[in-house]
Amino acid sequence: ERLLILTAILWIAGIVGFGVISVWRSQAWAYAIAMWTEASQRASGDNSRAYGELGAYYKLAANYGPAEHYLKEAIKLNPNFGPSMNNLAWIMLDTGRSDDALKMLKLCVERCPYYSLAWQDLGFVYEQLGHAAEAERCYQRALELELET
Repeated sequence: ERLLILTAILWIAGIVGFGVISVWRSQAWAYAIAMWTEASQRASGDNSRAYGELGAYYKLAANYGPAEHYLKEAIKLNPNFGPSMNNLAWIMLDTGRSDDALKMLKLCVERCPYYSLAWQDLGFVYEQLGHAAEAERCYQRALELELET
């Protein structure tokens, strides 16, 4: 009986803890989104960094519509910024568009051949699509790049 009560208490604490963490995260993402929105409005000239960060934080908040919009804007302004392309590929993957994610990551490693995370994620997408040899090649390239730095 004591074990059952202890298990129940831990289970409830876990749920409450998860809820607290979820609320904290959503507040943190909201703060970051507000900060980068303000930065994008104040910036003159190239807003690609602000748009890329906005897209990344909207993605973390699982708000994919605005995330995709801002990441595409960032890529328009700076077509060689790997993190924005990589984040956009993950949104595509998370929303069931594996083929689009594959195309975006191929473009990313073409434009940013030394961006190891893009190679790693390209390998992951190939693996998910059942292309083991291509996945292994991409993972190997990511590892090589990481060992060089």
